[in-house]
Amino acid sequence: MSEPGTAKEATAGAWTLERALALALAVVAVFALWRSWQLGQTMPGLDYYQFWVVGEAIEHDGVSNPYLDAERARVGGLYLERAEHLDPASRRHAAAQGRAVLETYSTPFLYTAMHALASGDYERDYTRWHRLSLLAFTAAILGFARIVGLGGSGALAIFATITLLGAPFQSETQVANVNRVQLGVLALAAGLALRGGSTANAAALGGVLAVCAMFKPNVAFALLLVAVAVSTDRGRREFAALCGGSGAAVLICFALSVSFYGSASAWAQWAGTLAVIPDEVIHVSLGNYAALPLLLPGASSAASIVAAGALCLPILVGLVRRPASKNDREFARLVVTTIGLGCVIALMSATLVWEHYFLLALPLLIVTSSNAGKVATGDAIGWLRFRILPAIAFLALLATPTHGIAGLPHETYFPLVQGSALVLLYGLGVWSIASPVATTADHAEQGEPR
Repeated sequence: MSEPGTAKEATAGAWTLERALALALAVVAVFALWRSWQLGQTMPGLDYYQFWVVGEAIEHDGVSNPYLDAERARVGGLYLERAEHLDPASRRHAAAQGRAVLETYSTPFLYTAMHALASGDYERDYTRWHRLSLLAFTAAILGFARIVGLGGSGALAIFATITLLGAPFQSETQVANVNRVQLGVLALAAGLALRGGSTANAAALGGVLAVCAMFKPNVAFALLLVAVAVSTDRGRREFAALCGGSGAAVLICFALSVSFYGSASAWAQWAGTLAVIPDEVIHVSLGNYAALPLLLPGASSAASIVAAGALCLPILVGLVRRPASKNDREFARLVVTTIGLGCVIALMSATLVWEHYFLLALPLLIVTSSNAGKVATGDAIGWLRFRILPAIAFLALLATPTHGIAGLPHETYFPLVQGSALVLLYGLGVWSIASPVATTADHAEQGEPR
């Protein structure tokens, strides 16, 4: 047999194997999605219940300040009393018992937006939210993977693994928080960067990220870093458009929440309550795995700001020194990287990080893993940067598979291992900005040979 024929058969065999692997991973991913749907349907949704109750109480019970301790107890007790008339086995009854006293620390816009999606029937609204969360998460993983040039098999592998084995995803499924939907919105923002450079796209990018930050401010650093990336990579015009879109979105979110609450003071009330979250409701034994309080016991909000600033500095320097992107895909990869770094900085510098918050580290994991397939056999640095360290970070982020092996209590093991994952991802993200690597998709977009 001729050498060209042998090479052709080898290529065909590799292609068949790749398709078979992708199909197997797709089956596992569908199973993982179905399993998480079934599990979520057995849960009361304690976090979603709080979002739901606050909106209902503001509209129907005249509550104007849900951030007062007295109102947390009164509203929680009121809705527990109403739930007592329901089937004791109902989801709402179980949630009301678990949240007899509310823990209201979310932004006014979050409660406004969540109520806008609700019908007043808790069972129906929870099911809608659970469905939306899973769809948003699926779209986010596949969307981020497509943007950064990660192959379908890689995207499905990450999706299936985090869904089946990841502690952050399992926690999100149990409490029905908002992190999966946040990921979906962040992926939408990154997708706008892939559409090409224009003031309209820049304004939309800023607007989407600002809405996400008004909904929950743990993505505010992502907005800041993306703004700097647009300024250094795309120029003043698009930076001005991004700022304009962000400002308009902030004003709209503010106006909507003021209209719903009936007062602009709601934002001041929310800001005031953040500084007085009692330690007994955010203790590590309850699942607060923030690394900062473990490193600096008694760390205040000032320490958190200093830590965030210190973590932002190398990124800002790297963005200023980085050459402009060669094409839209490379710029979109930069946007995903800065979004991911912003989320990781929030996780590393915060004093409150529930287990499900770690889902926001996934964009950075995806972009730092996206070059794994192009590492040459003898490239030791490439293996370390694109395969070994991302794999270690992913395993540490999952936490659950290695917890039993470690033999440590969860309040020690989870902050330690997941905090280490954040450090690795942060370092890889900074490395990516300082030393960008073109992907196969980049070359194809420029018309270069692969």
